[in-house]
Amino acid sequence: MVRRFLNTGLVWLLLITFVIFLTNDFCSKPKRVTSTTVSNDDNPFASKGKTSNKDGKIAVSEPPTPVDPNAVILTGKLDHTFVEIQKCTGNGAELTIEGTLLNQGTDGVLRFYVSNYNNTTQIYDDYGNRIISNYIQVANLTSNDSIDVKLISGVTVKFLVRFSVPTVGGETQTKIVKVLQLATNGFQAEFRNIKVDRVSKNPTITATTTPNPIVSPIRTPALDTNKDSEAK
Repeated sequence: MVRRFLNTGLVWLLLITFVIFLTNDFCSKPKRVTSTTVSNDDNPFASKGKTSNKDGKIAVSEPPTPVDPNAVILTGKLDHTFVEIQKCTGNGAELTIEGTLLNQGTDGVLRFYVSNYNNTTQIYDDYGNRIISNYIQVANLTSNDSIDVKLISGVTVKFLVRFSVPTVGGETQTKIVKVLQLATNGFQAEFRNIKVDRVSKNPTITATTTPNPIVSPIRTPALDTNKDSEAK
């Protein structure tokens, strides 16, 4: 009886030892970790302007293409409204830019800003001066602050904006408007390299010479002496 009990206990001891051995061996093996890719939106430490590709590598985004500083840009859009610059005139300290607006969407209202606003209509001239507009006219509406204009779909409307600019010898200093920013509520159109037609304060008078007229000699009819003698 005792011998049978000992044999049974030995079997259980061997089983327990084998289980402990397997458990230690399993725990000692390194676990395989599956790599995950964290997007920049979820990673607060991700650098701005960088994105992750499928391999988990960081790809640097390309910088924006620079604008040609000499490109003449006379057209733009304010939402669904097409804008075209047609004329720029400098008359002493007053510079006026004229153009047209064409609403290509549904009827709507745009609020134009001039004067001192964070987002306002302004120009940068060829001397680097930043000049804020002080007057705007759209159709028959005028303002030196802000103005709400209802634009009817398909109707071309004339507009103009004015600026007080530096002068040299009484004439407009600005020769080219390098940048014009036309600002409305939520939209801004930018134009570049607008030539200024300057009105001269001292026009040059060119003297014109008139050629001497050719004077034809006037012939005086000769007196008939025979008639005079007969009359006597």
